[in-house]
Amino acid sequence: MGYSRSHKAQAIVVFAILFLFFFQLLTDSIADIYGFGVLGTELPIEMVALILFLSPFLLLFFGRGLPQTVLIILGELVLLSRAVEIMLPIRSQFLVAAFGVGLFLFLFPALLHDRGQKRDNAAGPLMVAGLLLAIAASILLRSLGATMDLSNVGMFKAGAWLLALIAAVLLPRVFRTAPDPAEVDDPAPASAGWGRTIVLASGITAVFLLLYFAFTSPTVISRWTGSNYLLILAVAILALVLFAWLLAAGQKTLGKISRNTALILTALFGLALALTLAVNQVAMPKGAAGYPLLDPEVSPWWIIAMLAMLLLFPVLFLDFGLLVEETVLGRPSQRQLGLAFGLASLLMLLLIMANIFTSTWSYVATALEPIVRNHFWHIHLIVALILTLSLLAVSNKSVKKETQAIGQSTGRSLAILVTAFGLVALLAAILLSPNPATTGPAGPLKVAGYNLQQGYDAAGQRGHQEQCQVLKAIDADIIALSETDTSRIAGGNFDIVRFLSQCLDMHAYAGPKTGTGTFGYALLSRYPLENPQTFHLFSGPGLPSPAGPEEFSDGDQVAVIKAQVKVGGETFTIFVNHFDSDPPFEQPQGFAGLAAEVADRVIAIGDYNCRPGSECFDIMANVLKHCDPVQAEDHIDHIFVSADLSCPNYTYIESNASDHPAMASEIAW
Repeated sequence: MGYSRSHKAQAIVVFAILFLFFFQLLTDSIADIYGFGVLGTELPIEMVALILFLSPFLLLFFGRGLPQTVLIILGELVLLSRAVEIMLPIRSQFLVAAFGVGLFLFLFPALLHDRGQKRDNAAGPLMVAGLLLAIAASILLRSLGATMDLSNVGMFKAGAWLLALIAAVLLPRVFRTAPDPAEVDDPAPASAGWGRTIVLASGITAVFLLLYFAFTSPTVISRWTGSNYLLILAVAILALVLFAWLLAAGQKTLGKISRNTALILTALFGLALALTLAVNQVAMPKGAAGYPLLDPEVSPWWIIAMLAMLLLFPVLFLDFGLLVEETVLGRPSQRQLGLAFGLASLLMLLLIMANIFTSTWSYVATALEPIVRNHFWHIHLIVALILTLSLLAVSNKSVKKETQAIGQSTGRSLAILVTAFGLVALLAAILLSPNPATTGPAGPLKVAGYNLQQGYDAAGQRGHQEQCQVLKAIDADIIALSETDTSRIAGGNFDIVRFLSQCLDMHAYAGPKTGTGTFGYALLSRYPLENPQTFHLFSGPGLPSPAGPEEFSDGDQVAVIKAQVKVGGETFTIFVNHFDSDPPFEQPQGFAGLAAEVADRVIAIGDYNCRPGSECFDIMANVLKHCDPVQAEDHIDHIFVSADLSCPNYTYIESNASDHPAMASEIAW
C-alpha cells in the first residue's frame, strides 16, 4: 500500500490518540451538561453550545477539499482541547470539551474526503487499529482510576498532555503522507450517491455511540445487569485481545470474513445487547396498588446473552473498517460528506439526549415520559439496528485489504500492546478491589448517610474524592448513599459506588439497575451484606396526595434498597431511601409497610425530602423512631431506627463536598 512500517505505526498512534481524546471530550461535555442540571431542575443555557456537535454541516460550504495545512491545524486543536479542558472548572470545561468534539466531528469527514482523493486504501485499516488501541487505552485508564478516567485526576492529567504532545509531533507527517499512485492497484469507483453516503456515515456514528455508551467503560454493563464487574471486565478484555491477534494474523483469519458475515455477527451482537438490557428493564405498574415492587429476579441463564454481547463487541471495529473503507473508496464529495455526517451527528445528539432523558425526563418535560421512560434498552437497540442496516451499503467483499494494509509485523506489535493494556487493566481492577475484614466489634455500631449529588460538590465540580475524605473522617461501619446512579453517560460512565467502596475498603451493594432511571442508592459496609434487595416505590405528583391512586406517575422513579448485617450476634436490617421532592404519601407509606414487616432491628437512612411535622415524616415515625427529631428540624436527611435502639452522638456534618450534609450516629442496643 506504499506505506513503511514506521509510518503505519505512527498513523495508528495518532488515530488512537485522536479517537481516545474524542471519546474523552464527548464524555466530559455530556457529563458537564448533566452537572449543570444537578445544580438546578431546568435545562442549562449552556446546552446551546451542543450546536457545535453539528459542525459537519459546515463542510457544505466548502466545495473542494480542505487544504492539508487546515486538516493538520484542526487535528492539533482537537489535541489541545483535550489537554486544556481537564484543567478547567466545569462551565469552562464544557465549552472547551464541546468545542473539541465539534472540531473532531468536522475533521473526521474532511479527513475521509482527503484520504479518498488520495486513493488511500490503508486509511480504513489504520483507523481500525487506532480505534482498537483507543478503546484498550480507555479501559486501562478507567481501571487504574477506579472507573474514573485516570487522566482526569490530579497529577495524572500530565498523561493527557504527554499523549497530546506525542500526537501533535506525529500528526503532520501522518496527515501529509499519501500512497504512491503507482502502487494503488484499485481503480477508484464512481462517486458515491448522497443516500449511500448518509447511510455509511450513520453506521460509523453508530459505532462511536455504542462504544461510548458502554465499552469505553465496562463498569456501566455491571450496573446495567448487576453482574460481577471483574467478570465483565475480563471477558471484554479477552474479546479485545483475541480480535487484536486475529487482526495480526492477517488473511488467515479476518481476511476471510465477508460483508455478509460481518452483517450476521453485527445482528447477533445487537440481539445480545438488546436482550441483556431488556431482561433487566423493570416494567413499572401504572397504579399505586402495584408498589412496593420487588426488583424481579433475572434468570442466571440470561448471563449467556451478556457474555455473547461482550465476546461479539469487537465486531464494531470490523464494521467500522468496512464502513470507512467503503466511504474512502467511494470518494464522495466534501459536500456529500458534510451533509451525511451532519445528519449523523444530529442523530447522535438526539440519541444521547434520549439516553439521558430516560432518567431526567421529569426535570425537562413530562411530555417526554411516554417517549423515553422505561425505554433505555430501546435506545441501544435503535443504535444497533442503524449499524446493522448500514452494512447493506457496503459492497459484498472480504476484508482482505484491511489485514493486508496493517501488515503482520505492525499487527503483532499492536496485539502485544493491546494485550499488555488489557492485562494491566485487569490486574489493577483485581488489586484495587476492596477486601474488608469480615469481623468487627460487637458494638456499638456506627452508621452514616450521605446524599452524594451524583458525585458533585456544592459548587457543581467533581467532588467524589472530597466525599470519600468526608466519609473516611466519619469512620462509620455502615454507610447509606443516595444519588449514586453515575454509571451512565450522564454521569461520565463513572461508577461512584465502586470508587467509594475501593476508597473506603468496604463491601457494597447498589441498586436499582440503570434501566429504571432512578436516583441510585448504595449501601457500604465493613460487615458482609446479606440478602440484598431492591424495592421500587410509587412515584406521583407530590403532596397533598389525591384521594385515590394516580393512573400515571409523573415524578422521579424512586426505590429503596434493603440488606442485612450481623454484628455481635445481632441481625440488623438496613434500608437506604431517597424519596421524590415533595413526595406523595404512597412513598413513605410503601416504605413504612416494608419496615413493619421486618422482625429484626431496623436502621433506615436516607434523603427523605421531608422535615419533622410533615405528613411524610409522620407516616414513617408511626413505624420507626427518629434518632433526634429536634436536631433534624431543619433537615431532610434522616436516620430512623427500631424502638429498642438508641442513637448516641447523632450529628450532621456540614461540608462543601456535596449540597447535602453527611449524617452519622452510633447505634446502641
